[in-house]
Amino acid sequence: MTGIIIPDGGTIGSTSDTDAISIASDGKATLSQKPTFSQGIENTGTIDAGTLGSSVVVPASVGSSLVLIKSVDTTATSTTTVEFIHGTSGVVFDSTYTTYKVILTNCVPSSGNKKLRANIGTSSAYDTTNNGGLVVYYRRASDGNSGYSHAGFSDSYMLESGGVDNTISLGGVWGELTINEPSNSSVSTTVSMNLTFADNNGWHYGGSGWSTTLTNEANDRFKFYWEDASTFSKGRITLYGVKYA
Repeated sequence: MTGIIIPDGGTIGSTSDTDAISIASDGKATLSQKPTFSQGIENTGTIDAGTLGSSVVVPASVGSSLVLIKSVDTTATSTTTVEFIHGTSGVVFDSTYTTYKVILTNCVPSSGNKKLRANIGTSSAYDTTNNGGLVVYYRRASDGNSGYSHAGFSDSYMLESGGVDNTISLGGVWGELTINEPSNSSVSTTVSMNLTFADNNGWHYGGSGWSTTLTNEANDRFKFYWEDASTFSKGRITLYGVKYA
């Protein structure tokens, strides 16, 4: 026997699934069920299309080291607060990752001259008394009013921007926050950040800074909101976990 020949468009199957494999005239095989590979898959060519399932583990050496956890679009929802709470709506914010990153994308308040703020907390409550930090900004204005300034946070916040204008064309808050060991109850949680925004004078600011908790707690949540309960008129806030292996 030199081989088995299947007619063009013919099928191969079992008693219970007679058309499990269909073979076209060009030799391409179509499987009616998801295959199981007990020895893995070797591929030295190109996988043309497809989506990896949520249970697929990607080694740190392959692709990005960032794992998307959740992205919240605030544009059309009149959102006042964006919260990431571990175990809620698919959010992971525990010891799964040592480091987390938050990307702020063009966050604009519905009314002008409002500060974007953030708090970290445990399952008991958000911490509004034992944290704080500092951001150093460089200001650039069209009228030449440029220079350096700084903004220190009170004990109430892990982040507090300057007053942000609500003119969308000026651009809202853009930035990146790195949150280190939020769930480790043996150390303080630290946050490093880079931010840009435009204030109600139309001046543009860019700055870097940090913040820290003053107590060691196992934090499981992080939230963003505008002062005076202003809503978001535009923006996206995205949480990632950083994988090391």
